Amino acid sequence: MDQTPALQLSTARLDRHRVAVVAGEIDIVTAPALDVFLARCLCDTANAADASDTGDLVVDLSGVSFMDARGLTALLHADYLARDLGVRLRLAALPARVSWLLQVAGLDHHFSLAPVVPADH
Repeated sequence: MDQTPALQLSTARLDRHRVAVVAGEIDIVTAPALDVFLARCLCDTANAADASDTGDLVVDLSGVSFMDARGLTALLHADYLARDLGVRLRLAALPARVSWLLQVAGLDHHFSLAPVVPADH
């Protein structure tokens, strides 16, 4: 698990999905750690994709208490890298503040969004 003082980053598996769990504050201090963490998760997802894996990376943002423009930049970097690697990046369980920030920035239709962390049935 990676940590900076106000940000907790971890990974998990949920059925056939890889999940990047993000909690805490994403700002000018912590966004670089998020950028590196998501890039590593995306590369791992691309390298491990097989018949038992969807090749998706779900970013669980339910624990995010604050996000500013630097956080949006980190998510955009991850999205562009995901496209280059052929990985589907999905943002899930967005808190109201993060959802609002995406809407204000005009990015709510750019990302694949899910109200909860998806599970295969």
